[in-house]
Amino acid sequence: MTIWQPGMRITAARQNDTTPTDSTTSGLVAATGFTVTSFSGYRFFGVVSVNLYLQATTGVTVGANTENITDTQFCTIPEGWRPQDILSVSWGSGAMVGEGIIRPNGIVDLRSVGYNTSIPVGANIRMSACYVTP
Repeated sequence: MTIWQPGMRITAARQNDTTPTDSTTSGLVAATGFTVTSFSGYRFFGVVSVNLYLQATTGVTVGANTENITDTQFCTIPEGWRPQDILSVSWGSGAMVGEGIIRPNGIVDLRSVGYNTSIPVGANIRMSACYVTP
């Protein structure tokens, strides 16, 4: 990461320095029914990127002819890595997709899954988000 100081020359190496200003791989807490497979968070000044990868240990059933599920708590993102506002995000497992939200208190909920699809035990669910923080 280049911290610019008065009198520094602009160079390609300095402009292309994409070293994060902060990163983490710990602190993600799985909700009941899920276990953490991996977590990473990167901060580039005020921009945060988080990658969540959890496995379902309890199935989530969808009613017939719908894609709506009861909002299901998925995990909690650690303090310092949370967005300022509610974010709508997508998630996937390779076999199914859905929509979720990340709240400013760090709680992540799964809100929908593909039409007439349930989340089976053992499903590997991945979610990524990128947002600006103060």
